[in-house]
Amino acid sequence: MVDEADRSHLRRLLAQMDHKACKNIDTRFKTIFNDHSGTKMHLAFNSIPMYDANGILTHYFGMCRNNTKLFNTEQELKAETQKAQETELLKNSFLLNMSYEIRTPLSSVLGFAELFETAHAPEDEAVFVEEIKRNSTILLRLVNDVLYISRIDANMIEVKRQPVDFAAVFDGFCHMGWSSNLKTELNTIVENPYEHLQVVIDLDLTGQVIEALARNAVTFTNAGTVRAKYEYRSGGLNITI
Repeated sequence: MVDEADRSHLRRLLAQMDHKACKNIDTRFKTIFNDHSGTKMHLAFNSIPMYDANGILTHYFGMCRNNTKLFNTEQELKAETQKAQETELLKNSFLLNMSYEIRTPLSSVLGFAELFETAHAPEDEAVFVEEIKRNSTILLRLVNDVLYISRIDANMIEVKRQPVDFAAVFDGFCHMGWSSNLKTELNTIVENPYEHLQVVIDLDLTGQVIEALARNAVTFTNAGTVRAKYEYRSGGLNITI
């Protein structure tokens, strides 16, 4: 009647009772039977030793009750707790990374702005301005990303699916993502296996993801090749960068 994983444990407890162990027994175990909802039943078993007038253990008073609902609730709570802990860890990691990501371009903007107040050649000003503009663009993108994540957290992003010829737009999203690549030792390749591929997706959201992944790929790859490809398989669109 007992699930195989709990049998040896329960046998040990029964052996202790056979040897008249003077202690309370409190355990839970999984059975091989399903309850009305189709899930395996979990039982709680409690027993206490009973003594006669001379203090000799004569028998145990035991109680066995269905504990399935409580067990399932505990499992759900455990899963939710783990999910909350993972979410908290992700948020902390995100804040740590974001503070670094923002601090780097902000320092560049301040640094090049201060150079205007020091002795410098007039022809250097074009370089200062270009660097300020470039790092300001990075800052603006980071701020927009943070605001976008806040909207996702608040369930304010509406997914609007519609039929799209994905083969016609995939290349464009990839090139938008790695348009900032200035590394001569880094090649970028798009593999587009279809002439036409009709899928139902939210084109804007999907495009944002592809662009972000492509941008990260060229940012953190110094040499070699960044390759983007996709395939339609088992009713799903699999994108690899």
